[in-house]
Amino acid sequence: MFNEAQQWQQFVTDLQTDILPIYARHEDEFDYPRIHGRLHICRSIVLAECMANLYSQFVDIDRFAIRYAVAFHDSGRQGNGVAIWEADSAANCYIYLQQKLSIDRSRAEYISQFIVKKETLVDINEQITHDADVLEIMRLTGKTGFKPFHLQFGRDFPVLAELKETLINEAWQLIDITEQIKGRLSPITYLQDAIALAQAYPLLASNLQSFI
Repeated sequence: MFNEAQQWQQFVTDLQTDILPIYARHEDEFDYPRIHGRLHICRSIVLAECMANLYSQFVDIDRFAIRYAVAFHDSGRQGNGVAIWEADSAANCYIYLQQKLSIDRSRAEYISQFIVKKETLVDINEQITHDADVLEIMRLTGKTGFKPFHLQFGRDFPVLAELKETLINEAWQLIDITEQIKGRLSPITYLQDAIALAQAYPLLASNLQSFI
């Protein structure tokens, strides 16, 4: 049984070897401005890790499920704009979990369905997956155009609800700086760069585990 640090390292290996290359192809084929590309995915992972750690103080969190769902959530895209390929992205996740990682059918189905947007979220793991993408919309809207009511974070936990505004502010700062310097970053190190830059923001930094 892998410990948490080993699970993270295995995920990072899968991400770099198998998953991010999907988005690299998208960037070459249609996503020229890299709106739904590798940097978006890597930042989403960082934001999800932070929220997962915050929630882990109160409830059991399935980090494995969150990580792979977040990583695959735009993998089925065939264009930018409104997401109409969620089922394709979910299918990509499901196939990878079953065929590459030998995850049983019911668990692979549970994880992959996080990607398909729905009115009622199944559980906190799906909520974190959802919220990571919600925060990332600020790369398009800026902070002034962001609609906080779409973010479910802290909904059933008053202590966490008090951190919602801070989370939004720090997520925006991370998004803003990485978008500003995107042209100077190497796509090969997007994840490491996002993690390193997140250290400048207290809430994000204090909720990224030491092995990440």
